[in-house]
Order: sequence, then structure tokens, then C-alpha cells
Amino acid sequence: MIDNIGIKGELEIEVRKGKKQKVKNAISTELKNVMASALQSAQTFGIGGSLFGTDNFATPTSQENGIVVHTSSAYHETKMTSVTGNTGANTVVLVSSTKANGSSYSFTGAKCGHGYGSDDFDYLVASTTFTQAVNDGQQLDLTWTITIG
Repeated sequence: MIDNIGIKGELEIEVRKGKKQKVKNAISTELKNVMASALQSAQTFGIGGSLFGTDNFATPTSQENGIVVHTSSAYHETKMTSVTGNTGANTVVLVSSTKANGSSYSFTGAKCGHGYGSDDFDYLVASTTFTQAVNDGQQLDLTWTITIG
């Protein structure tokens, strides 16, 4: 039953003064298990409080939540501007906006989740891969929508 639950997600990537792209993502087994339980009782899902709040791409803060982007060698938190859930539509939307200040980056993917640990989230919600350069002074805007159904 768990593998037959229709859960999908999409991450919208925009670099100010750059290109916009949308990529599909992989949904974690943990989220599939939560949703299977939710079908049996009235439960909701979200990302939690304590959102990443650093203005530029920094090492992810321990036990905070939201979206991280990664290069081939390091993870960087993105500044979360909002996380909204529509439990009636079984949707959660994560929005971040982060400026590259002093460095340029070549990102290869992103993850969203709850409780960032030493090298990953304690509770991974979704992950995806993409290729996106963000030059010094540019702003990366991400809108990640996860819908069940």
C-alpha cells in the first residue's frame, strides 16, 4: 500500500537575472509512511518550526528545518521565507530566497526536511537533483510544492 500512495513534488528554481526551471523530486519513505497513517486517521503534515534563517548560503544550522541546496562537496541552508500547508488539499509549500554574498556556487541538488543533523535531515521529506549556477550577487529563489493525491 505504501508504494501505491500517489505523492508528488516539484521544486521551482529561479535565479534573479537568470533562468527558471522546474525539476521533479524523490519522496522519502518516511513521508510515505506518514501519509499511509494519515489515510487511516485525520493527520496533517508539515515541516516544523525553527526554519533556516541565514541571509546567504551558510552551513546548515543544526536542528533547523527547511530547504538545503548542495554542491558536489557541501550543503548550504537557504533562507526560508514561508512554509504553508493546506491540509484540505494535502499540500505543503516551502519558499526560500537566498543571496550569494561573496562567493559563486554550482548547485547539483536540494533536499527539504526537518531537524538538520551533522550531514543530513533527521526527517527527510524530499530530494531532487538539478544543475544551477548562482554567481556572487545573484539571488536564488526556491518554491517547493509537495502534494499528496
